[in-house]
Amino acid sequence: MKHVMAKGTYYVLLSQIFFMMSSYLFHFGLGRYLGPADYGVVGIILSLLALIQLFLLHGLHEIVVKYIAENKQAAKSIYNNAQFIQLVFSLMLAGIYYLCAPLVANLLNDISLLPYIKISALILPAISLYSISMAYLEGLKRFKAASAVKLVYGWSKLLFVGIFLFMGYRLGAIIFSFFLAALVAYLVFNIYIKNEKVDLPFEDRKGMMKLAIPIVVFYVGIIIVINMDILFIKALIPMKELVGYYTSSMTVSRVPYLFFITMTTTLLPFVSKANADNNLPQVRNYVRKSLRYLLILLIPSIFIISLFSKSIIQIAYGSAYLPAGEVLSIMIWGYCFIILFSILSTIFVAVNKIRVIVYVTLVMVVSEFFLNLYLVPMMGLQGGAIALTVSTFIGFLIIFILSSIEFKKIVRLSTTIKIAIACLIMYFFSKFLLFSGIYAIISIIMLYFIFFSILFVLKELNKRDIAMVKKLILKS
Repeated sequence: MKHVMAKGTYYVLLSQIFFMMSSYLFHFGLGRYLGPADYGVVGIILSLLALIQLFLLHGLHEIVVKYIAENKQAAKSIYNNAQFIQLVFSLMLAGIYYLCAPLVANLLNDISLLPYIKISALILPAISLYSISMAYLEGLKRFKAASAVKLVYGWSKLLFVGIFLFMGYRLGAIIFSFFLAALVAYLVFNIYIKNEKVDLPFEDRKGMMKLAIPIVVFYVGIIIVINMDILFIKALIPMKELVGYYTSSMTVSRVPYLFFITMTTTLLPFVSKANADNNLPQVRNYVRKSLRYLLILLIPSIFIISLFSKSIIQIAYGSAYLPAGEVLSIMIWGYCFIILFSILSTIFVAVNKIRVIVYVTLVMVVSEFFLNLYLVPMMGLQGGAIALTVSTFIGFLIIFILSSIEFKKIVRLSTTIKIAIACLIMYFFSKFLLFSGIYAIISIIMLYFIFFSILFVLKELNKRDIAMVKKLILKS
């Protein structure tokens, strides 16, 4: 993997840490401030919004990244065309969403959601402009600038929420903060590019839309998969407190998802360029090295969260949310599989084999639908978590087999075995550690230290890995 890709990934992951800090201060603070019932309302609105936003945050976004990575001279023209398409589409979508608000509230058996659904429609045009702005920077591999704009969005949202709560406003104002934050981030982006001019013309709007549609279908499936469970919980279990518990489990489970999914930000433009140059060995190199580092960082994180789920919930939300701990221990594995599935799917997008991932995603959607329909009435919250985990495992298994056929030996067997051994040893030592209060942080650090030490002993990690990390940090 070239140093520039590693450096880009470093910037993206570092910014994601600070972005997630703002997001989870938002969620953990609201969870404690509002209580399970009102926090459940926020969770439902954000899940609905996630389903609608996917038409704006994905599809055209990935195509803009891909087109600009392959043709930098036409970058500004590509961006201008995409911005026009995105703005028109977002205004239409916002209007439809607003008009359908009463229907959605009735389907969820809660008419009190109506005003909040209507307010959230305002977010769509602003978030669409923010999305295309990020795509422009990512396509040009300006990951440092993209990271800065993203941080402006995350921390502005937290700032506006704090101001509104201080002024005495509650749910409606909290949702409106997303609109204001996206607008501020978009304005900062425009200040950054104000002197950049159009170089080569680009007018293939039809081609952009043709490629974007299957990617939108793919991301529709992904967002449905990670939000279907809570919608089933809301529809079939009429207790707001239980929805609040489930929302807290989802929020914690999405910590590794939101962190590791950012690897697609750097992977997509680099693999797209290598594929456009017909450099298959380089494509395979990107795939193998990305997956190796992903597994080394992801698996111990999932393991720790699953082991200490109840303690993590108590630390993040307080003892009132303790029933969510058992749900989290199951759900976190579902998010592990969806992370792996998403990373591998990005590679298929980059090499122009989008239909493959669309079909696999549809398998996940259908399987989760029937699993939720059967398990939620029978097992409650745990049923939703199991439905998510089983369906995402099915999707990951299929895409892993297809990736192995397409790119040959994408993960070494020895790497998998060594990570498994390190996890088992880490599990053994976890029995002797305390996981409450400040001791929780110390215990987590110790477990990571044990895991990585074992990998060094087994020679999965070596001095070259350390040298690369040091180089990235010193040059950042």
